[in-house]
Amino acid sequence: PDVVVHLAAMGPTAPFLDLETAVSHNFHGTANLVNACFQTETPVSQLIIARTPSERQLMNPYGISKAAVWQCCRVQAKTHGWPIHGAMIFQAYGDQQPAKTLVPTAIAAAQAGTDFAMTDGKQQRDWIHNSDVANGLIALMNADLPPATSVELGSGQLTSVATVVQEIYKLVDGNGRPLIGQLPNRAGEDAVQVADAARTERMIGWKTAVSLTDGLKRLTAG
Repeated sequence: PDVVVHLAAMGPTAPFLDLETAVSHNFHGTANLVNACFQTETPVSQLIIARTPSERQLMNPYGISKAAVWQCCRVQAKTHGWPIHGAMIFQAYGDQQPAKTLVPTAIAAAQAGTDFAMTDGKQQRDWIHNSDVANGLIALMNADLPPATSVELGSGQLTSVATVVQEIYKLVDGNGRPLIGQLPNRAGEDAVQVADAARTERMIGWKTAVSLTDGLKRLTAG
């Protein structure tokens, strides 16, 4: 391969997995991949490591393991000059997302005409359609950046979880409603996660193209 994009991880939808599993898959798995990419007679020209905003707060094993491995990647990149770059992906949603994640679960409930039990939904998130994620990664592939550079893939705009669920029910226009506040909030969640979209655009010439409203319309129309 010429370029490797490392998107595999344990914990994106269940960040409070046991620490041993998080370290085994996310830390050691990535370390093995780094060695395979660069300690060879034909090293790759670029390795892109997917990152998570959970690295900032270090409130769960998923975020801890991802933060630790990125720090090791930075050291390897700077020490050896290996072209390793990071892409911190914010609240991704879109086609073929796991059925148990928020957006597809809410859409399924709205289309079935049933109520949707949820937390208070006050968490503010930077939502990014998966087609924009793909295009952001392609832009990062084509960018001329120093080793160990990381960019943030997001829109730079915040929308609460509750607003997203309400918008889904509005678009479906059926029976049922969101039951906001019926479930407890998950411990260790950041209240706000937003990308520095202006910095990313300056660095790789990319910005999101799909608005949250248009992205949700695509999904609910299917």
